[in-house]
Amino acid sequence: MNLEQSFQTFAQLLEQGKTLEAIEQFYAEDATQYENHKLLLQGKSALHAHESQNLGKVKDLTITLSHVVLDAEKAKVWGEMQNDFISIKQGRLRLREAFFQQWKSGKIKEQRFYYAGIEKIED
Repeated sequence: MNLEQSFQTFAQLLEQGKTLEAIEQFYAEDATQYENHKLLLQGKSALHAHESQNLGKVKDLTITLSHVVLDAEKAKVWGEMQNDFISIKQGRLRLREAFFQQWKSGKIKEQRFYYAGIEKIED
């Protein structure tokens, strides 16, 4: 599977709400995740545990990816992601973020998210 095919399958899993399956299938064992320039997580198991914990705090999650740019030669992906969710404690929220991914051997080796904050969505 080439980068475009891998990323398309990865994106479909996210947009279907299958975030844990996306981690299992597409993250390297030693993957790292940064948020706003700070190292947040190291290792696929830590990423999976973190996502599982976050999912436990929401009733519903919808992810939309947009403005995706792939550089197959360098195995890099950039794009934007919008996460709409219903927090058990805070109601309807939205997180908009830019992302960068470095892929290696068909897996995400490094991922970075850049965002300003979470917005409250009025019903």
